[in-house]
Amino acid sequence: ELDTDDKEKQVPPMVLQLLVENAIKHNAISRETPLRIQIISHQNHLVVKNNINPKRNPEPSTGTGLQNISNRYLLLNKEKIKIENDGKMFSVSLPL
Repeated sequence: ELDTDDKEKQVPPMVLQLLVENAIKHNAISRETPLRIQIISHQNHLVVKNNINPKRNPEPSTGTGLQNISNRYLLLNKEKIKIENDGKMFSVSLPL
């Protein structure tokens, strides 16, 4: 769900793939508890969000993926990404 004006804007290479892979890695996925990943544009940001379905046996996380994305944005754009987790939804907002 992208605004028409945002379709030509860019994000750093591989960022979307990393965020989708993180959602898959950290959530249980089944017919009863589907994982829903949304990619939308909102106020000059690209937002990648997903519902949270905790795994019974979660894989250990180093947090390196999100930190790398954050560092890349600071180097390229001098802007910060925004990470939100309310226990039901997880979202990362990327400046366009």
